[in-house]
Amino acid sequence: MNKTAGILLLLFGVVMCADAQPGGGWEVYAGFGSYDTSGVFKQDNPSVGVSVGDRFDINSNSGISLGVDYQFPIGGFTTVNPFLFITSEEGNSSQLDNLGLFGIDILGIEFRYWFNDWFIGVHSGFYGHDIFFNSVKLSSNSGTGAGMSIGWGISHNWFMLVQYDSASVNFGAADMDYKGFAVNVGYRWTKGTGRPGIEP
Repeated sequence: MNKTAGILLLLFGVVMCADAQPGGGWEVYAGFGSYDTSGVFKQDNPSVGVSVGDRFDINSNSGISLGVDYQFPIGGFTTVNPFLFITSEEGNSSQLDNLGLFGIDILGIEFRYWFNDWFIGVHSGFYGHDIFFNSVKLSSNSGTGAGMSIGWGISHNWFMLVQYDSASVNFGAADMDYKGFAVNVGYRWTKGTGRPGIEP
């Protein structure tokens, strides 16, 4: 009897979560990001005391993050969201005494599954990483990576988005890996009058 009641409650929950279809539209978001980096330089740069083979670690003190995407419903409760995401962060490194700003950029695509106001997503794409040393760009690297996200519609247009990323960026002045997260609040222009991302 308890098992039957549990199954009925589960089915009821699924139906309640699936009472609306995800809609399409532009969204923009901003917040803060924190991405830690480790790597090894592949090029000499005597002006800043960097040699081939020098290893480094950068611990992020966090910084601003910005993103934009467009949501396409692809049937059921699933959407696909091409997106552009960037950060500008401050950090510290025991190997880079005069480290300036550094940042990441992602041009990717995310697949989301919606549960009424909530969604979970997975994404992949082209990842970049730039390091500035005394206001001069020390390295610019690119590669591939992947991540995941979770989002919540606060109101009809406003939403919250948390994402995690991990990437290897080996094309450029260094071989490096980075991982971290960002917390953003955004605004979406959607069709209809339902909750964010949801068609009534």
